[in-house]
Parts: sequence; structure tokens; C-alpha cells
Amino acid sequence: MKKRILLIVALFAFTCLKAQVVYPGYSYSLRNGLGTSYYFESGPFGFFQTDFIKKNKIDSACVQTLNCANGKTTGTVASQSEIIYDSTSRPVKRTFFENGKMKYSYRYQTTPLAGRGWAYQTQSWNKKFKLIYASIHHYDSVGRSDSSWIKPSDKKPFYLSYVSVNNSAKLLVFSGNFNEKGQLYIETKYTYNETGKALQTMATFKKGKLIRFTDYRCKTQPDTLKIHVVNVCERTDKDPMGNIIEIKEQKTGRESYVIKYKWTPDKKRLIEIMVTTDKLKNNYRIAYAYDDQNRVVQIEQYYGNSTQPKWVKKYMYPSTLSAQSETYKKGKLTAVYVYRFSSNN
Repeated sequence: MKKRILLIVALFAFTCLKAQVVYPGYSYSLRNGLGTSYYFESGPFGFFQTDFIKKNKIDSACVQTLNCANGKTTGTVASQSEIIYDSTSRPVKRTFFENGKMKYSYRYQTTPLAGRGWAYQTQSWNKKFKLIYASIHHYDSVGRSDSSWIKPSDKKPFYLSYVSVNNSAKLLVFSGNFNEKGQLYIETKYTYNETGKALQTMATFKKGKLIRFTDYRCKTQPDTLKIHVVNVCERTDKDPMGNIIEIKEQKTGRESYVIKYKWTPDKKRLIEIMVTTDKLKNNYRIAYAYDDQNRVVQIEQYYGNSTQPKWVKKYMYPSTLSAQSETYKKGKLTAVYVYRFSSNN
């Protein structure tokens, strides 16, 4: 297995160091009606399942972005990210390189807290190895962030920046953001229906003034509020083929749009996201294709009413511990990501 991985690394001009690591991109989660979460990322790790790191006992990973020109790779590396994981599959160090030189480095430390879950500490260093950012995040026993402390540089003390409060049913009822003086700057209050499960309304205040109101019951709010109003209605439906569709009808001020998440009948695979708005040019659709191991092999994004995708991403899996993604625009190769994982099995 290791010989195969080294061969793949050589073919794709890998030079990642085992002692360093990768920036995994921004992530978001989708939750279906049964309470099952599905995880996707806008960064290069987006096509791996949530338990990939833990299941394969990954201890380090490396991603390289290859330069492309005229629809082909040039064989040179544009950027490189590396990451190291601890025994609990949490990242402990990330390093990002550009043009062969380190640009940023991040370090993490997880500390169990008796009766309170755990604390997660981060430190960020620039290319001159100077501390530019540090933070401490506290999580409750079920993994929800309940408070955080921020330290912008090594010359400033930590200050409380965020806190959240849950009710007796362990539902979030308040969250607040604080400035460097310790003053409450933005607060959000949450209310629930009589069952205690469905979020009904959410109000956000800035310096004591209401600035945002979200109603999940689809009730139209009067314009006299003169604030940022969001109305969201969520429901589950099926298309003629029996595929599950999660629908969100949302209205923000005068803008209205509908988001549809289409799943396979077993709700295990997201196969399409469609967004329709009042203006056709703002509509778009994302289609997903999978292999028999439930791994994404292709993503296509369409805009407006075009039948031709604006871009296509293809994913290949040469081995369990390596992968490659390619992005095509107008049929030409524009971006290539190559991945290598190291397992402690």
C-alpha cells in the first residue's frame, strides 16, 4: 500500500512533509428530517465522508494545488496545505504554504473539562513565526460551543467574545457577542414551540436595538418594523421518483427564494441543491454524483436556465489514502487538488 501511495505522490509532484499539514476549507452541515447530519465543505476535503479521518486512523494529510495553463497542469505547485491529527482525530497543527514558503501556521490543543465538556485552544503564527492570533473555545458535554475567549496578538490579554445559554431542555435560548471592553454588543434570543423541538422565532439585537428577526412559521412581518426580516418555511416532500426533497421557502425583505435539497429515497445521499429566486439570473443548481462507496465523483453547478454547467468538479480515488480533484470551466481544466493521507494503522 505504501509503495502505491509513493508512486501516486511521484506522479503528481508531491513534496509534502510528514511533520506538517493542510487547510481543510470552510464547512457546513445539512440535516434531514430524521435528524441525520450530512457534511460538505467548500474546500478540497469536501468529498470525504465525515468519519473518514477517524475510520482510517489518519495521523497526517497533505493537499497540493497544482498550477494550470491552457487546460493542462504545468507540473508546478501553487500552494500546499498540511495537517496533523491527534489520536482522537482532531487536528493539532495546520500549515499553509504559498510558492514554497510558509504563510500561516495554526496549532490546536484539546483539554477535557470535568463536567463541562472540553476546551479547544488555537494559536496562529505568521511567516515570521510571530503569534498573531489565539483563542480558547469551551464546548458543553454534547459538543456545542458555549463560550470563547479571543487574544488578537501576543501583546493583548484574552477577552470574552462569545457566550451562549441553554434552557432546561438543553435548547439554545441566548447567545451574545462581546467587544474588547467586555460590553455586550450583539445578542440573539431564540424561542421554541410547545414541543420544545422546532425553532419558531429568532431575534437579534445590536446595542439594544432589534436589527434582525427570523420567523420559521412563515408569518409575514409588517414593514413598519424597518429591520432585516427573514421568513423561513421548512418542509419535506418527494419528487415523482420518490426522492426526498427538503424545501426552505425564505423571504428576506423584498427578496424571495426557495432552496430545495433533493436526497435519495434512503436519505443517505444529497443529489441536488436547487435555488430559485425572483430573478432568473440568480437561480442556480448543484448536482452530485456518487460511486458505489458513497463517495462524490462529480459535482456540476448550473446558473440561470442554462443546460450547460458553468463548472464541473471531478474526483478520483487512486487508493484509500490518496485522491485527486479537478475543476473544469467551459471544458478546460482550471484547478487540480492532489491529496495524500498517512494512516497510523
